[in-house]
Amino acid sequence: MTDLFAHTPIITAPVITKTLDGVAGESEHSMFSDQQISNVTCHSTSRQSTSKQSTSKQISPVDQVNHQATGSVTKSGNVYLVGAGSGDPELLTLKAYRVMQRADVVLYDSLVSEDILDMCAVTAEKIFVGKRRANHALPQQGINELLVKHALAGKTVVRLKGGDPFIFGRGGEELQEVVKYGIHFESIPGITAASAAASSTGIPLTHRDHAQSVKFVTACKKAGAPNNDYSELLDPTQTVVLYMGLHRLEEMTQGLITAGRDADTPFAIISHASLPTQQILTGTLGNIAAKQAAAQLPTPALLIMGDVVTLHDELAPYNLANQPVSLPKFNKASQAGINSLPLSHLKEQYCFSSQYRQNYQPA
Repeated sequence: MTDLFAHTPIITAPVITKTLDGVAGESEHSMFSDQQISNVTCHSTSRQSTSKQSTSKQISPVDQVNHQATGSVTKSGNVYLVGAGSGDPELLTLKAYRVMQRADVVLYDSLVSEDILDMCAVTAEKIFVGKRRANHALPQQGINELLVKHALAGKTVVRLKGGDPFIFGRGGEELQEVVKYGIHFESIPGITAASAAASSTGIPLTHRDHAQSVKFVTACKKAGAPNNDYSELLDPTQTVVLYMGLHRLEEMTQGLITAGRDADTPFAIISHASLPTQQILTGTLGNIAAKQAAAQLPTPALLIMGDVVTLHDELAPYNLANQPVSLPKFNKASQAGINSLPLSHLKEQYCFSSQYRQNYQPA
């Protein structure tokens, strides 16, 4: 049998041999360079393995992979794809927090805030695999390999992603790789940037008088190719939310106008949605690029186009999210208090049990 990790004396992002029906194939070379590997903040010891004769005992394909790597059958770990939300730790779900507290390894993105990262188990190994435009700490294939490597080692792996993993988060791609090795997973949703931006700015994504549908669109396709499908974004009764588009703002607004969208369509840029550093810039499809050139709102930023943007001026003055509040914001000190509580107490305080929901009668 081929030793899965024999080619990786220091396993930062291992070269993993894929298997078909539990039979090891020949080693494949990693798709990323040694220099890229060295930039990952992960340090692991070499896995030594020896080949042994196959036994007649029936074992699962994933256990056969472990048998090839370690010389003995070991129980594989699980992968948890966790949405970290928009950056505000108070918007993290209780389920996400529970899984993060049990993590052995956390692979986290650049949009995961420090406060949220601090909510992971203190004993967890934290590995930065973040991506920003044209600046990737590790290629996608390298991230996939890390997920598989740590899960096959029997660890509880948390893949911590900003926003929601299944909304322009490559979550599906990563899980496709994980299940090839028979590894079980769970995906825990997070609050996507569109929801966070809408709530914190008073721009409802749908409204019976303004928008009967909403469309989430990425400004860039695979391999950085621009998304120029403007003909799909011309319905005036639809709200369009553009992700990862600030660097293409002028090009996209001109493309939309040329395709037939009214230049007077209301338009908003929301930078750092739901964070204390949040900024919003409003205008029209025809003038928003010029306004942004002067204002220079930073990334990450979300773009919202549609009549619902006009509601911002009406609702914003009364939006508590934009005003000082008497309640303290969640921080490391308050987190320490929560960390001392058992999960059962958190559930009792913040969740309806199924039995309680059945008996609950609103006043």
